Amino acid sequence: MPESVPLRFGQGRVTLYRSETKVAARAERATAATPAARQRRFERAIDAVTRSVHGRRDIQLGDFEIIDVPPANMRGARDALTRESATGRPRPVYHTSRTDETPFVPLGIINLRFPDGTPGAAIDTALARHGCRRAGFTGSFIRVESAEPDTVAVAAALQADFPEAEIEPDLVTPSAPLNFEPPADARFGVLWHLENRGDRPGLTSGADARVTGAWRRLGGFGSEDVIVAVMDGGFDLGHLDLNGKTVGAFDFVDNDAEPIPDGWDAHGTACASVAVAALGGGEVVGVAPMARLMPLRTGAISAESVTRWFDHARMSGAWVVSCSWSALADVYPLPGPAAEAIHRCATEGRDGKGAVIVFAAGNNRRGVNDLPRNLNGFAIHPDVLAVAASTSRDTHASYSSTGREIAVCAPSSGAPGRPVTTADVTDGLDDDGQVIARGYASGDYYDAFAGTSCACPVVAGVCALVLTANPRLSAAEARDLVRDTTRRIGDGYTDGHSPKFGRGCVDAESAVAAALARGTIPIS
Repeated sequence: MPESVPLRFGQGRVTLYRSETKVAARAERATAATPAARQRRFERAIDAVTRSVHGRRDIQLGDFEIIDVPPANMRGARDALTRESATGRPRPVYHTSRTDETPFVPLGIINLRFPDGTPGAAIDTALARHGCRRAGFTGSFIRVESAEPDTVAVAAALQADFPEAEIEPDLVTPSAPLNFEPPADARFGVLWHLENRGDRPGLTSGADARVTGAWRRLGGFGSEDVIVAVMDGGFDLGHLDLNGKTVGAFDFVDNDAEPIPDGWDAHGTACASVAVAALGGGEVVGVAPMARLMPLRTGAISAESVTRWFDHARMSGAWVVSCSWSALADVYPLPGPAAEAIHRCATEGRDGKGAVIVFAAGNNRRGVNDLPRNLNGFAIHPDVLAVAASTSRDTHASYSSTGREIAVCAPSSGAPGRPVTTADVTDGLDDDGQVIARGYASGDYYDAFAGTSCACPVVAGVCALVLTANPRLSAAEARDLVRDTTRRIGDGYTDGHSPKFGRGCVDAESAVAAALARGTIPIS
């Protein structure tokens, strides 16, 4: 039975289970060697340790390499890593449920926020007793560093000392794109999600997001003043539908301003295209084609990384933020600093009016807040529009996650309907001049984009059109307007809300009309 550690965390409580088969290590930083030399020494050390304990290299998670070893050899693996000067001290790996083996690795950082009036001397005494030192702030949380590699255990001890305080270890965990993959050989429809005429098999007339009606209401296709940040993988910014419309781009994986794909990485390009593909640029068009794109390449999830992403979007002027991903783990309570960063972006961004933040609900068919089996901390954040998926037949997409926190649904794939066509990473050439498909399929477009990954940027694009119609709206007002102008599809509603559809399918035309009725001249 794995060791379990109950913690107060994020929106409530979570039990972390220490893995009996996985251990994490990263390259020792406190050496005079160059980064490349340190990495080579680290790789050799990891290979030597895995051979010695009959283990295998599992996954790379941020700076960490996770090793999978037989339970009987775990102590030997830890001892071997401790002896290796190239690896530093090994870190335990935790999971948030007994059945889900998604890794969570302590970063060596604990975030703390104390009630007003807590004596500073008592705080410092407790930190010193547990081998911690102050290292600045993460938002309003005190950031401390621990000499112990297992900051989960340290945080549990500090929580016992301060039962009223918010005390959380910062844990890094993989992210996962929330696209649902149909058969690879399927090709269905063209841009029916903008206006569905019911003229092909699998389509029902009117089962769409009413986007062309919104364009007619605006007398145009949006505004370049509106900036949609898409947080995802890499982006093919040379694609005809995305080229020349970016602002505030950043790659948080490589820490540079070029968030381009590294190897196969098609999800970000597809999502960005659904939201903002340029008018007349290539062969598809986004929901808000005149809006500019802030492409942000993100990676593994931790309190610190999520804070960086949303603080960048806020400070770089995003009006809307689209997130077609969540943590890979079935149970992921949102850390306090991350929740706070999302709140800052939603309330302080856009010169104090706030950015509208949109998250895909997920594709696991379960509730977004269904403990102990499932918890999507991002989707249930109170400042977020959580988006489920409906189909080209105005039915519930069977894969789509559900729950009382679902705000709206939007068109995507789902049997017996059709998926959505979007931009794909453009093909490349190898050394022999052979064409290589670098995206979902060969060619520059993909006819089978699916999942709540697709529904999310549809709603983000609608929010961009709403803010074009009335840029004075606060983010909270825009969110309410999008929710209040949906069209009801399906059944199962109680007090105007369905756990499958939220308030209903997003209706861009009605939302834009309502925004215009507030009396502000739209941006031209």
